[in-house]
Amino acid sequence: MNTEMQSDRRWAAALLLLSGVFLIFWGFQTWQTWTQSGSGMPLPGVRGLVLWLRTNPGISLAVYIFLCTQSAGWLELKQGASYLLQFFLSLLVTPVLVIPLYLLLNKGRSNG
Repeated sequence: MNTEMQSDRRWAAALLLLSGVFLIFWGFQTWQTWTQSGSGMPLPGVRGLVLWLRTNPGISLAVYIFLCTQSAGWLELKQGASYLLQFFLSLLVTPVLVIPLYLLLNKGRSNG
């Protein structure tokens, strides 16, 4: 059993390393394409990301639910917490905490 677990860990580490290399390669290629295109188009920043999220609410909602399920699964695995309870708490509590922060930052931006 112990050698099987070590083999699984080696495969997981190799796959994680391989996916990291592909991600770095993709990021470098994307950056190189953007900088050498000559169009003068800047890389999208936070404002571009927010605009994209506003124009694609279905994708935004799907990504948000996916992140909530992943965090609930991680909490269940590491802390032994109830999966469904953590999932629904993350779905309900996150907007309640983020909306006042957004309003506070937006108010500060409009005043300054």
